[in-house]
Amino acid sequence: MADEIIDDARLEAAQQLIEQGEGPRRKLIGPVAGLTSCAAVAMSLIQLYWAWATVTAQILRLVFLGFSLVLTFLIYPARRRQRHVSVSWQDWLLIFASLAVIVYPVWGF
Repeated sequence: MADEIIDDARLEAAQQLIEQGEGPRRKLIGPVAGLTSCAAVAMSLIQLYWAWATVTAQILRLVFLGFSLVLTFLIYPARRRQRHVSVSWQDWLLIFASLAVIVYPVWGF
């Protein structure tokens, strides 16, 4: 009964409204989707553990920033028109650059 009330045009309009509010998210598939999920779970577990363990604030903030930047560049494309394409080389470049910027002070600390 509910399926009869909602037609395809309204469903498409609702989907476009959601995309406008969220932004151009990438639809990940395959190994990159698994990598993204594993990184998000690892970030959560590390932050939960470090809430209990003693870690300096600088390391905690840098690791959180590193995870956040990597996940952001994996999920959101650098260009809006590439949202349905796999991760582009520009996004991979941004991921590796952000990792280099984060690893350098953590390594020296």
